[in-house]
Amino acid sequence: MPPMATMSKKRKREDPEGGPRSDHIKFNLWNNNTAALGPTLILPSALGPTGVDEFSYFFGGGTSVPLDSNACIITGENNKMRYISSNSGTSNQDRDCQYLLCIRDKDTNQMHMCTSSIFPVHHYVKAFEPHGTELSQSTEETRRNARARLGEAFGTKKGQAAIRAAERSRVDISAMVGVSDILQATISTNTRTLPPSDQTKGLGETRPHIPRFNPNATSPSDVYPLDGMVSDAEFSCISLGLVSLDKLPFRRSAWLNNRVKKKTSEQPIKSEKTSAYVYQPVVESTLTAFSKLLFYISSMLAFRRVAFKPMEQEDLRGRLVSVPEPIVDSLITRFTEGLRGSTIVHLTPPKEMELIAHLLALCLRVDHYVCDPKVLAADLGMSLSSIQTVFKSLGCMIAVPTVAECLELELPTQKRGDKLAILRVPLKLPILSKTRRL
Repeated sequence: MPPMATMSKKRKREDPEGGPRSDHIKFNLWNNNTAALGPTLILPSALGPTGVDEFSYFFGGGTSVPLDSNACIITGENNKMRYISSNSGTSNQDRDCQYLLCIRDKDTNQMHMCTSSIFPVHHYVKAFEPHGTELSQSTEETRRNARARLGEAFGTKKGQAAIRAAERSRVDISAMVGVSDILQATISTNTRTLPPSDQTKGLGETRPHIPRFNPNATSPSDVYPLDGMVSDAEFSCISLGLVSLDKLPFRRSAWLNNRVKKKTSEQPIKSEKTSAYVYQPVVESTLTAFSKLLFYISSMLAFRRVAFKPMEQEDLRGRLVSVPEPIVDSLITRFTEGLRGSTIVHLTPPKEMELIAHLLALCLRVDHYVCDPKVLAADLGMSLSSIQTVFKSLGCMIAVPTVAECLELELPTQKRGDKLAILRVPLKLPILSKTRRL
């Protein structure tokens, strides 16, 4: 027996006009350029806006601003995240591609269509959001104090010393309000003797470990002026009777003894007309300057020998009785360091390198700006590479002299193949390294 046909008892719904409902859907275009809020398309990031109950609209120009303008912002949040979105800043009419949203009303069987603005969603973690201005200003001070307390309680001795040093160097600006005028007046008084700015433009090119130099010199004799290494008072206190092997302050120098023995013989001097070194009898003024330079170099070698360890200034002068007092005072002032308020002085390693640089500059002047670094390295008790480094800092080239230079200086045959320290113009000083100090 065939099964009985089941009949549906569900009542058919009728359309609002009274007739049976039609299956055709009516489309209606929603005009969202009014004050009414329509549907909006939100483009979330990889982390979607989960757990957000509702979003809020914010308009910059009032509620009458349409959603497709650039003045609308949509926000939403949950317990941990905050979502903020804004449209792309251009109107829907200006875009090449638009999004069309459709909403179907089941009661009226109508499909409402409207164009939607695009709102990209950016998420922010609430725990990472900055606090107010007053809180942020006190946060740094609170963190510093808490870190200092932890360091004093659990830090190492080195860390605790650093914390105390930072506390001592901290300046209380509020305590300087009443003395700011006094400080400015004191600074103005103490800086009256400073040279003007136009005279200090070239000071950036000076190098403290070498003598004062002339970068625009056209002759080797003008590169290092003699008055920049030896003052007139020092030069005038040296008598010619002191320039002898038995009266020199320092006698253990082969370079110095060799030149003292030849001080009365013929010496090569530079001719003003031919700009070449030729042999001719030395005039009295040239011989006097030559002899005084040898005595001054001997005084510098003796000073370096006795001032290598800290001692009182009077004890240092007592060990240099053969050196005139103006020269000793000048050497102590220029090439020693001492504690403030103490009379103990010391030839520190940086000052010793400065002394050697001045000494080699004088040796270049005596040898007509071509020196043998091997002989000077043996006299100073230093390695050949160290002496060559000092010569390079003075702008010298460590090279074999050319044939023209050998003929011009009349160098011996056995010296013509050796590498010598030659000072040439224009002056080319080496580039100072920031990590290495001479």
